[in-house]
Amino acid sequence: MTDSDLILQHDVPLKHLNTMNLEAYADDFCVVKTQEDLFRASQAYKQMVQSGKRPHVFTLGEGSNTVFAAKNITSFIIKMEYKGVTTVKETAEHVFVQCNAGEMFRDVVIKFCQNNLSGLENLSAIYGTVGAAPVQNIGAYGQEVRNCIESVRVFDISTGSFEDYTNSQCQFGYRNSVFKYQNGEKIIVSVVFRLNKEFKPILTYANLANRVQSCGTQSFTPLFISDTVTKIRNEKLPDPKIMPNCGSFFKNPVVSMEEYGRLLQSYGDIPSYEDKDGVKISAGWLIEKCGLKGVKLNGVGFHDKQALVLVNYNSNDAGTLLDFVKQTVQTVSQKFGIELIMEPHIVR
Repeated sequence: MTDSDLILQHDVPLKHLNTMNLEAYADDFCVVKTQEDLFRASQAYKQMVQSGKRPHVFTLGEGSNTVFAAKNITSFIIKMEYKGVTTVKETAEHVFVQCNAGEMFRDVVIKFCQNNLSGLENLSAIYGTVGAAPVQNIGAYGQEVRNCIESVRVFDISTGSFEDYTNSQCQFGYRNSVFKYQNGEKIIVSVVFRLNKEFKPILTYANLANRVQSCGTQSFTPLFISDTVTKIRNEKLPDPKIMPNCGSFFKNPVVSMEEYGRLLQSYGDIPSYEDKDGVKISAGWLIEKCGLKGVKLNGVGFHDKQALVLVNYNSNDAGTLLDFVKQTVQTVSQKFGIELIMEPHIVR
């Protein structure tokens, strides 16, 4: 029996490994907790290839941005539980901290804020692991994770080698990065964050700014902003442990200035934000205006407090969920001429 035989599992249930709580089983599955486990996973993958099977590789973190679209998942699922946080460098202005991919992103954000290090405080209380954060270039309340990423280390499971990506090589965009378009064989192992010693709060979003100002304090700290963001999120977003969901299910669409002008003629109250490529429109507002906020159908539906959150109330059928998503996309397109794009990874 080889090391790779010891790490590889088969027919593993995934229902409790995704926050949408959809029933699925992985044909091939392994858990990575150490660097040695990475090499064992690489050996297992190479053995699959040698036997004539070349499965798609899918790295699973907390499962908070994942929809398993079939009962039997033929991808090679690698569950990243590789943890560790280390300060690697410090300058007069910044502290550079390496976080391994299996760390919970919301936990490391709190640790940074408690140490008065800023840059990620507006991203507090976001579900998912550190390894997942660069893939989507997660963002909230005027901050994106790319603004604090110095580098990303990946492991190529097909060659058993490591590679470091600079920030520019990650090709970050709106909920986008180079990692979304790779074949899955490159697994994010760790991220180096560049954190600020001097704190300058980002209050460009009105609901956050209003909440902060209502507190009547001028002694802002990263932890104060983090706590405020957490309270706002908890008030309007359902806990996935109670109501299974993936958080925001659709990207906020970006439209041209001309298209935005057309929309304004009919909808003067449309929430919008400036974007380098045009104007960003609230996807939740579009869904709500279509009368879908709080609507439930066959065990799935949109949350009654936040239309952007799709909740799995009591369905085990991914097909039912994806049919509901398809209907939503069609409804919004027919009413507004805007095509909604899903945020979660669809794993088949």
